Amino acid sequence: MDTMTHSDKTVLFENNSASGDISRNRVLSIGIFFDGSGNNANNTLKRLEMCCSGEKGRDRLSDSADAARPGDISRCSYDKHYTNIYRLFTLYRAEEGNWNPFQRGLYISGVGTHSGQADSISGFAIGEGKSGIIAKTDEAIAALPAILRQVIRQMNGEGQITRLAFDLFGFSRGAAAARHFANRLFAQDPALAAAIAEGFQEATYRDMPTIGTRFLGLFDGVAGIANMTNRFDPHSPHGSGLHLSLPSGIARRVFQIAAAHEYRYNFCLQSVAPDYPELVLPGAHSDIGGGYNPQEDEYLFLSQPQFTYASDDTPDEMTEIVRQAHEQRRVLQNNPALEPLLNSGELKVESWHDDWLPPSQEGLARKRVGAAVVFRRSLNNDWAKIALRVMVDAAQEAGVMLAKIDEGSPEFSLPPELAPLCDFAREQGRRLRSGNTPQPFSQDDLHIAGRYLHFSASWSAVQEAFVWRDGNWLTTVSKSVRRETFLSYPDRPDEGWTRTIYPLAKP
Repeated sequence: MDTMTHSDKTVLFENNSASGDISRNRVLSIGIFFDGSGNNANNTLKRLEMCCSGEKGRDRLSDSADAARPGDISRCSYDKHYTNIYRLFTLYRAEEGNWNPFQRGLYISGVGTHSGQADSISGFAIGEGKSGIIAKTDEAIAALPAILRQVIRQMNGEGQITRLAFDLFGFSRGAAAARHFANRLFAQDPALAAAIAEGFQEATYRDMPTIGTRFLGLFDGVAGIANMTNRFDPHSPHGSGLHLSLPSGIARRVFQIAAAHEYRYNFCLQSVAPDYPELVLPGAHSDIGGGYNPQEDEYLFLSQPQFTYASDDTPDEMTEIVRQAHEQRRVLQNNPALEPLLNSGELKVESWHDDWLPPSQEGLARKRVGAAVVFRRSLNNDWAKIALRVMVDAAQEAGVMLAKIDEGSPEFSLPPELAPLCDFAREQGRRLRSGNTPQPFSQDDLHIAGRYLHFSASWSAVQEAFVWRDGNWLTTVSKSVRRETFLSYPDRPDEGWTRTIYPLAKP
C-alpha cells in the first residue's frame, strides 16, 4: 500500500501520485548536516565569543587560536574551528517563498559533542553511546517533526508537499552517520516513518509525499567504532548496528572527497568507490572536512618517542636512541608521500631528559633520556576551502540550492597561489562525476599545497609535561607514555604511513 493515513502512521516511501491541482504541488528538501567527530559549531562560536576580538588591533580570526587549548579532550569541540559541514549548512538556502521547490536545513553536531557541554571522551573515543554515530541519526529524526510542522504552517493550506527530498552531508564519523541515516530512510525505518507522519499531522491533505535522498555528500568518511565486537579497535571496518552500505537507488547522487594525506591508524577510510565517484584530494582529514583554526602551530612527534637510562654525565646525543632517531628521520625524509609537507617545516631529532631518578645500584647518578623525530611549523586552514568548493559543485549539480560563496570574506577567500589549484581540483571533480579520469596534481602543485596541508598523524600523546632540554624547561613537548594503546597515541600513523581503506560494504 503506497499511501499513508494519519491514524496508522504508515509513511509512503515509494512512488506516489499526488491528487489535486498540480500547480499547487511543492517539493520540500531537507538538508541534514552531520558534523565530524569532536566538531560542534555552537561550541566553536562560544569559544570565539570569549576571544578578545578587536583589542590591541587583533581581529577575530587571529584571536581564535589563542583561545584554544589543544590537548584537553573534554573541550576539543570548543578548540576547533568551523568545518565545511557547518559552512555548507550556512550556504543551504532556506527558501520561504510560495514557490516550488524550497529547502530547510538541520545541523547535527559531531560525535562526542553536545552543545554547551563538555565533550564526551568515551563518545569521541569509541563512537558509540549518547553522542555516538547512531545516536546522532536519532537526534536528526527527533528534529524532523518540528521542521515539517513549521513548513506546513507557513504554507497555510496553499499547496501540497508531494515530494520530500533529503540532502545528507557528513564529515568523518558524520559521514558514517549520513550513510546510516540514508540506509534508515531507504529501509523505511519505523522511527523515521513515525517522525515524518507526526510532522504531517497538521496537513489538510491526505496524500503523503514521495520520500527519498536526493544527494549524499561525504567528506573523508570514517567509522572508527570501538566496542566488544572488534575488541575495542577502531581500526576495524565498522561497528555492530551501523549500516554503511549504499545499495543502488539509495540516493540520486553520491559523492565523496577523500584525504590523500590522512595516515592515522584510527582513521581508516570508508570508501564509496568504485560504485560512486570518490575524489582523492591532497590533505589530511580536516584539510578536507575543515575544522582547523585560521592559524595553527604544529609541534609533533613523527616517530614514536624512545627512552633509555644513562649516567648523568653522558650527553643525550651519545645515547643509542638518539642514533636510532636520526635513522628514523632519514626514512621519513625519503618518504615521497610526506615530502611536500616536510618541505614546509623543520624536521629534526630532539632529545630531553629528567634527572629525578634515584642513583643506580653502583651509586652513580643517572637520568632517563627520551628522543624522537619532531616536526615544527605554522600554517593556516585555507586548503579546506578548496574541498568546500568542490562539494558545492557536486551538490549544485544534484539540484541542491546553495548561496553564492562570498569570495571577499576571510572565512571563504583563498590566497592567490591557491586559486589555480582550486580551479584544478574543481575540474577534477567535474571530470570524475561525468565518468572520466581526472588528471593528478603535478609535483609543483603538491609543493605549493604542502605549505597548507596539516600533519594529522603523529606520535604525540594526549597529555603534556615539563621536560628539561638545552638548559630550559619546556612545556610544549607532549608527555610520551610507554603504553601503545589507541588511548595513549590516538593519532599514531598506520603501518608505513599508509592509510587503510575499506571498500564499499555490500548490503
